[in-house]
This record gives sequence, structure tokens and C-alpha cells, in this order.
Amino acid sequence: MRVLVDSNVLVSFVTGRNAAQLRSADRLLGAARDGEVRLLLHQQVLSEIAFVLTQFYERPASEVREMLASLLGSGFVAPVDALDWSRLLD
Repeated sequence: MRVLVDSNVLVSFVTGRNAAQLRSADRLLGAARDGEVRLLLHQQVLSEIAFVLTQFYERPASEVREMLASLLGSGFVAPVDALDWSRLLD
């Protein structure tokens, strides 16, 4: 199964800003690590994560870059730059 991930999921996971969202994100990432799901991250989501973490949470750009590179290199995340919007909305 493939899951399209929103930036809110990963920002909540990284910052711990909401305990319920953190637990949900942890379960989703665990399922991805275990090969149960493949996470899809749209390029716009990646940009939004970088912006929010550096601008609102004042995380160093180097830390955010390393986190995103690690995530993208994990093997269970696939970056996408195009989506079938009609299929997504269905």
C-alpha cells in the first residue's frame, strides 16, 4: 500500500507538538520501516517541511537538510513531483 503523506505528519513527528499526532506519525513511520506501506512525499510537501522547521521552529537548515536526506534515503519513502489529482480527489 502507498500512503501520500502531508507535511503536518512529519512536522508533528519531528517537533512533538501534538502527542496524538506524534503517536500516529510514529505508527505510520514504523509501518513504512517494516515494509507494510510505502510513503509518498510530494516535492511541495518536502519544501513546506523545510520552510516550517527552519522558519517557525527555528531548526538549523543543516539539521533539516540532514533529516530530509535521511528520510529520502531510507528506502521506504518515495518523492513524487507529479500527482494524478483526479485520482487523489476520488
